[in-house]
Amino acid sequence: MSKILTKRNLFWFLSIIITVFALFFFAEKIVTNIFGISEYSVRIIPLILPLFSCVMFLFFTDKMLDNNRAKLLSLFLFAISSPSRCQKYRFLLK
Repeated sequence: MSKILTKRNLFWFLSIIITVFALFFFAEKIVTNIFGISEYSVRIIPLILPLFSCVMFLFFTDKMLDNNRAKLLSLFLFAISSPSRCQKYRFLLK
């Protein structure tokens, strides 16, 4: 059954996106306050978040899969999968 897009669903989805962007900018602000404004301090959060997501994905696949080869294959496919739609807007930070 397809999900019908209503105003309530749309506003809920937009509120999630706005919250994620706000948390990202807040984390960037904290890192730049601690380490100063440099190329490395601005890029540390985009480096840490994908690594954290791979660790979390491996944690969830560990609960769901028994075969180690299947776990590694699913982690590999997750790591090379195409980026999300939110990453298309990363040019706004440059």
